[in-house]
Amino acid sequence: MRRACVWALLALGCSAPPAVEFAVFAPTVPAGSTVHVAGSPAAWGGWQPDGVALKADGDGWFRGSAPAPEGTHEFKFTLGTWEREAVKPNGFKRDNSLVTVVGGAAVVQDTVWAWSDGAAPNEVKGQLTGRTDTLGLWAPQGLLERLVVCWVPPDTARISEVLVMHDGRNLFDPVSANFGVDWGVDDTLMVWAERGEHVLVVGVDCTEERSTDYGVGPEGLRYVGGLAEELVPRVLARYGVGAEVPVTVAGASMGGLISAVAIREHPEVFDGAICMSGAFAYRDFSAPDVWRASGWPKGLGPIWLDNGTVGLEAQLEPGIEAMAELLAEQEANHTFQQHLEGRHFEADWGERLGAALRWIQQHRTDAH
Repeated sequence: MRRACVWALLALGCSAPPAVEFAVFAPTVPAGSTVHVAGSPAAWGGWQPDGVALKADGDGWFRGSAPAPEGTHEFKFTLGTWEREAVKPNGFKRDNSLVTVVGGAAVVQDTVWAWSDGAAPNEVKGQLTGRTDTLGLWAPQGLLERLVVCWVPPDTARISEVLVMHDGRNLFDPVSANFGVDWGVDDTLMVWAERGEHVLVVGVDCTEERSTDYGVGPEGLRYVGGLAEELVPRVLARYGVGAEVPVTVAGASMGGLISAVAIREHPEVFDGAICMSGAFAYRDFSAPDVWRASGWPKGLGPIWLDNGTVGLEAQLEPGIEAMAELLAEQEANHTFQQHLEGRHFEADWGERLGAALRWIQQHRTDAH
């Protein structure tokens, strides 16, 4: 996570709305161009690249202010388009910056030495740890093909857990990850393996139909049905994993939603679900309302819900809270964890995965 130099200010008076003051030193801005702030607050344009315009103040400085509600917000600098966004001196894309508004206002001071000329490339961070097996393309009935890659622990004879995860391209290898940063699942579970716990991970990639594949409609039902009835049994047989070994399903955002669908529809296969930053409610849709009307099954394995507080995480929070309320009403085995300043980002989810899986293991009941 990238942080500009930020200071919180004392309240400026009862009549002054919360605001952020920007001071950006950008000596390489072309003549006639304007520095803009693109960020998560609606008052800044909701991630429009020409959101808040800063005024040139001489000697390479650009200054301006923008209203912002109290809380933590994400932002980037641009020259008015995403083809001309601020980049690192080596030309790679910068991570989103954060600013926290507390007590009335905050000040951001930053330096930008370079700007992209076209889409900025992501800088690959980290590396693949351990061994992966590519199982090839797999297609649930009536859906598009997708790649399946397994992360295999060092001792397959001692596999004690199977973790089925969505958005497989983002799990292990930064080279394949959408933003050059993966979850680091391989790094986390290699540490577990060194301590004698061997977890097999089934990484199932997404397709361009992700929004329906990971939804509560017929496509989502076919997807989780294919996981439970075809893919998981095939993987267990391939690695000689016995039926007594528990299987947990996990994902984030829409992947968090479909993980809940998976354990709801197929508790005979999935013994737990990790639903990070779940997209349980968006636009005019609410999965908790649908499930409250149709009924939530009793006796499912443990369900982990969590979310952060920054940007899209804050927008998803009402739906996640509604899901937590539904599970509480049904006295379901679950937890809801909130992570202050957590972002909607692979690195953030990866940091929480170990704690989530450990909680599942500690609270698992036999759902078979």
